[in-house]
Amino acid sequence: MPDRTINFGDDETEATYRVRDDDPVGGGDFILVEDLDGSIIPLKYNKPSGKLEAAVGIEGQTPTATADLTTKSYVDSVTQGLSYQEPVIDELNDPPASPSTGDRYLIDDNPTGDWSGNANEIAEWDGSQWVFDAPSEGWAVFIEDVDELKVYNGTNWVQFGSTLDHGALQGLADDDHTQYLLVDGSRSATGTIDAPSFSVDGNTLAQSVVFSGQETLSSGSAVVDTGISATDATFQLAIGVDDPDADTKLSGRLFWDDSAGTYKVEIVESDTSVGNPTANIDVVRVR
Repeated sequence: MPDRTINFGDDETEATYRVRDDDPVGGGDFILVEDLDGSIIPLKYNKPSGKLEAAVGIEGQTPTATADLTTKSYVDSVTQGLSYQEPVIDELNDPPASPSTGDRYLIDDNPTGDWSGNANEIAEWDGSQWVFDAPSEGWAVFIEDVDELKVYNGTNWVQFGSTLDHGALQGLADDDHTQYLLVDGSRSATGTIDAPSFSVDGNTLAQSVVFSGQETLSSGSAVVDTGISATDATFQLAIGVDDPDADTKLSGRLFWDDSAGTYKVEIVESDTSVGNPTANIDVVRVR
């Protein structure tokens, strides 16, 4: 038979084909679809069904675009363990007043009326009454009014994806996202980290606030025990005044009290005209 041209909508998918009478796979005429670059995809024409079918298996097809072909094994890999049900219109507690035959709804947690006692089930109107279907673990249903896919986890309907076990994902050990820092410190940041109260173990960012308190200076000075006993570390002292309503001069120092085995803070008021000011005290661990 003469060669013919198929155009699927653009020049890139235009191909020539020819039909052969000799059918190497059986069941229908064998067709070779030849792309413009010379590659050949074997298809067969199934006479009884009037459809083109793949004459050989398709391998390694991971879809990236809407019209991409893929394989059953790929589909099974992303839907494994799920049993897809016919879609429902909405998820409701109250039955609709005027349903049409075939209308399906996912019943929420607190059903009323004809749906009472059928929480989490799927209700379908058969033209005269509601027919209920109790879900099994792994059921999946698409909710049309909210464009949402839900999966039944054995107890509740949850959004698709929230039931996945992260530990069962493939490629967990692949270090192919270089934009992320690693907790073992093997990849350093290449820019400045700018985030309020962000803590990183190292020499330049604060690890945490390890002591915070207030002390009223009734005699012009006070010593506060922080309770910090770590010795292989460094700290910074920050002090302030709590609503003094007057000029106030405070100074402070962090020192180690060997008899107590802890760090203490001494606060001194340089100008006693304020009365009894209250000092705010924070100690920040640097390393």
